[in-house]
Amino acid sequence: MPFPQAVPLKYTIDRENCLHFKTGKCLLCVKECTNKAIDHKMEDEVLDLKVGTIIVATGFQTYVPMKKGVYKYWEYENVITALELERLLNASGPTGGHLIRPSDQKTPRRVAFIQCVGSRNKKIDRNYCSRVCCMYAIKNAQIIKEHEPDTEITVYYNDIRAFGKGFEELYHRVREEFGVEFFRGRPAKLSENRETKSIMIRAEETLLNKITEREFDLIVLSVGLLPSEGSKRIGKTLGLSLSSDGFFAEAHPKLRPVDTATDGVFLAGCAQSPKDIPDSVAQAKAAASSAAAIMFSGKVKIEPLTVEVDESLCVGCGLCVEQCPYGAPELIQNEEGRTRARIIEALCHGCGTCAASCPQNAITAKQFTDEQICSELVAALSPSSQARTNGKKAEEGV
Repeated sequence: MPFPQAVPLKYTIDRENCLHFKTGKCLLCVKECTNKAIDHKMEDEVLDLKVGTIIVATGFQTYVPMKKGVYKYWEYENVITALELERLLNASGPTGGHLIRPSDQKTPRRVAFIQCVGSRNKKIDRNYCSRVCCMYAIKNAQIIKEHEPDTEITVYYNDIRAFGKGFEELYHRVREEFGVEFFRGRPAKLSENRETKSIMIRAEETLLNKITEREFDLIVLSVGLLPSEGSKRIGKTLGLSLSSDGFFAEAHPKLRPVDTATDGVFLAGCAQSPKDIPDSVAQAKAAASSAAAIMFSGKVKIEPLTVEVDESLCVGCGLCVEQCPYGAPELIQNEEGRTRARIIEALCHGCGTCAASCPQNAITAKQFTDEQICSELVAALSPSSQARTNGKKAEEGV
């Protein structure tokens, strides 16, 4: 296994150390496996699958601190990320759950958490909140205090965002019962004592309006969540748009939180935005239900608001194909051998992008032609319409 409690919890073959790949012999694992799950001849292959719906659940990746940043992650041994701390505190981790300093393998007595590393920072174009950092820092602080009650823990924060069920109660419990100190202010400078390897944090404590310097044995950076690598490529393949933070954009943030602009494609988990486990599970169930509803129905109902192409005007420039966000237009050869555009109505959403961009005015949006819109304007501005509107306002007392 890559590491204990890996997800998925499946064994893989380490080709670099496997005797079969080195010498061509052995295969003892094949003989011992009762399920016949091991195949050394298996190779990577590309599969073409025909599917009815797609759920995008590409997850996230954690922020890696800058090499020449304020927090000295690459320079000081005793500056680690929260993910590295999780491995140290895990009972199946490299230290058996005992917290140690990387520099001398000793138990730290003073630990500092620095929040919002890689989040809520306009300088690195990460304006959003990663949502999970405050609570996993509080959780890890509690675990450290349970293992080593004498450890002094300080959390440097901008503001605590304990938004979930029971989160606010946990925050107050850790602060009051366990004695974890919460320091409101962003560290401005970190400096290391070369002899003791302890680290001095210089920061402004905004609640007291003063600058303080405190020394710690271990610094933990609460890193934020980033869009998964390859999101842009997948978005381009599936015709999905990205929001300003780099995550996939949903069709509507409140009414259609798991839908996308492309019919049959749904979002789940941190592919859509940073979120914790309960929210990810809830969104995954919603996406699965939406996908199942389409597949069980057998047929899909679409709006009749589509566009049509006048082949006599179309010159086959292909601009509509480039501009359409849904992939509805396509270029074909007509009976005369000329290239013309054709609209796939099942894909068209009637947004009018292709009609607006067509230089030959060869594309018309059904039910939204210039004649229809002008007729609606004439009717809305007619004296009889104005009289009815004024009478209705008078009845309502406006």
